[in-house]
Amino acid sequence: MQRKKNLYLVLDLTPQCTQNEILHAYNRAKSTYSRDSLAAYSLYDEDAKESILREIEDAYYALGDPRKRKQYDISMGFAEGEIENLSLDKVEAPSTPFQKTQKRKLEVTPHIRVEANPAFEKEVTEVQSLSGTFLRSVRLYRGFTEEQIASLCQLKPDHIMAIEEEKPLNLHHPVYLRGHLMLICEALQIPRGNELAKTYIERLQQEDKLARNKSI
Repeated sequence: MQRKKNLYLVLDLTPQCTQNEILHAYNRAKSTYSRDSLAAYSLYDEDAKESILREIEDAYYALGDPRKRKQYDISMGFAEGEIENLSLDKVEAPSTPFQKTQKRKLEVTPHIRVEANPAFEKEVTEVQSLSGTFLRSVRLYRGFTEEQIASLCQLKPDHIMAIEEEKPLNLHHPVYLRGHLMLICEALQIPRGNELAKTYIERLQQEDKLARNKSI
C-alpha cells in the first residue's frame, strides 16, 4: 500500500500549524516558485516547474479548507475522528497583500564584523564542491547568524541549520532543496551557486542521505 504524502511538508509546515500559517505558507511558496521568481524557479526544467506548483496547489486544496484539513489529518493519523464524505469543490486561496506585493531585496546588517581574509575569499571564489561545513564557515566569516541568512533567503532558521548539518530531509521537501541552496549561496556571495548546489545534492545522494529524485 502506497504511503500518503505529507502535504504539510510541501508547505514547510507541521500538523500543529494554524489556518493563517497555512495561507501564509501557500502564498510564500507560490511567490518563491512562480514564473516571475528568478531566485529559485529558473533552476528547474518545465516539467519540474509544473510539478512544484501542482504540489503546492494540491497541498492548499486539502489543507486550506478546515473541514477538508480535518479529514486529511484523520486519514494521516494526525487527528482522531471519523472520515466524512466531503464535496470536491476546489478551494481558492483568498487574495492577500502578500500575493500582490512584489518581492523586494532584503538588507541585513551582519551580526559581527570579521576582518577580511584574502586567502579565504579566494577559497570561496574557487570552491568546487559544496558542503554544510563550508556554508557555515562562510556564514560565520560574513558575520551572519542563522536567523539573518534565513531572513535574506525568506526561509526558516531551522532550514539553514538542517542544510549546514547536512540533514535536509529533516525539514525540506526534497524538490525545493536545490533552490534553497541557490538562495543561500547568493546571500553569502558564493559564486556559481547553481553548479555548487548540484555537487551538494549529488554527494548526499551518494552517501544515501538524500533520495534520488529527477526533479531536484
